[in-house]
Amino acid sequence: MRILFTVTGNGSRSNFVNGDTMRYNKAGLSGTDSTSILVAEYLAKTGNEVVIAVEKSSDDLIKQRNERGYTFNPGKDVVNGVTYTYLPNLDGLENTEFDVLVNSLWFGEYDKLNATITKAVCYWCHLAWGYYLSELKDFALKNNLKVGYINISKWAEDHHKDNIEFLRNNVPNLLTAVIPNAMTTDVMLEILDKKLERQHKKVIFPAQWSRGGEVALNAVKKLGWADNFKSFDYINLGNGIDKETLFSELATSDYFIFPQYTPNGHVYKDVHSCAMAEAIGMGVIVVSYPLGSHEEYYGGHYFKLDFPPETDMEKMMTERVTLAPYMSSIDNIVEKIKWIEENQELKEEIRNKGIPYILENFNINNIGPIWTDFLNKI
Repeated sequence: MRILFTVTGNGSRSNFVNGDTMRYNKAGLSGTDSTSILVAEYLAKTGNEVVIAVEKSSDDLIKQRNERGYTFNPGKDVVNGVTYTYLPNLDGLENTEFDVLVNSLWFGEYDKLNATITKAVCYWCHLAWGYYLSELKDFALKNNLKVGYINISKWAEDHHKDNIEFLRNNVPNLLTAVIPNAMTTDVMLEILDKKLERQHKKVIFPAQWSRGGEVALNAVKKLGWADNFKSFDYINLGNGIDKETLFSELATSDYFIFPQYTPNGHVYKDVHSCAMAEAIGMGVIVVSYPLGSHEEYYGGHYFKLDFPPETDMEKMMTERVTLAPYMSSIDNIVEKIKWIEENQELKEEIRNKGIPYILENFNINNIGPIWTDFLNKI
């Protein structure tokens, strides 16, 4: 089977996007980038021809990377069996006919994509909302394609009921699935085997900074732990790091405070949160609100924050995004961490059971066969 993955939103990464730069060569990638690479590598390893088409960076950014010694040869670079190229022209590819197209995020210019798709088109929905469903429908009908809709959590699937119903009413042969994201467990194991020393009271914020970084830092300052605070953000060109570096920092960190509160006063409900999985899998104590898919995937493996008393819980638990300025509060965060510090036995129990849980449940060798089954059905 020939499979094309399109992953947009990654033109401004700290390096070119592929499986090597993600692991070891200074590419700070999103959860969507990372799991797309892992799934593509698994499918290539099991006998498929797989291409990932990514967003092309600006000429200035490409020049900067080249000056640092980084190169990318679109259509020719193959890493772990996966060929990488640019959207939408699929530069450098000799064969642009594919059985299946797996699209994600907000690429909707299907007619500008330099590819012939013969069997199916899938939308892999990594967000609590979808993009370009009408364009997806039109593309499928025009080319007589089956349609797949892949959610990454049951929580997300519930929020996508209207989208799924729209497609079910407008295209034949719709196939849906819930498939978790995979984590880069191979590198996690490499770092865990080093048995790096964990620093008590070191707090890390490895998620996108706009999802609560400032609130987390304010809580850390009130705790008096600010001297040991670390943060990384994959959308920051100067602060994006590969998995080897990230997991080394996680392995030496004590806490990850994840308020999910944006600078514009909204609460973000993550449909999977790879940042949480990576932290838990590296033994970091995660403190967060039970929002989005957190309980679905990480229940019992992180410490739940109590919501501020003025919270409208119905709105908070049902809306994709909730306007709630009061969620900038840090008193409840500080109180929770002080309580955890007084309960060291429970803290270590959560830490020790979280590592094997993530390594087993979000390993591509367990998630990959679900993808194989889905693609064979469609």
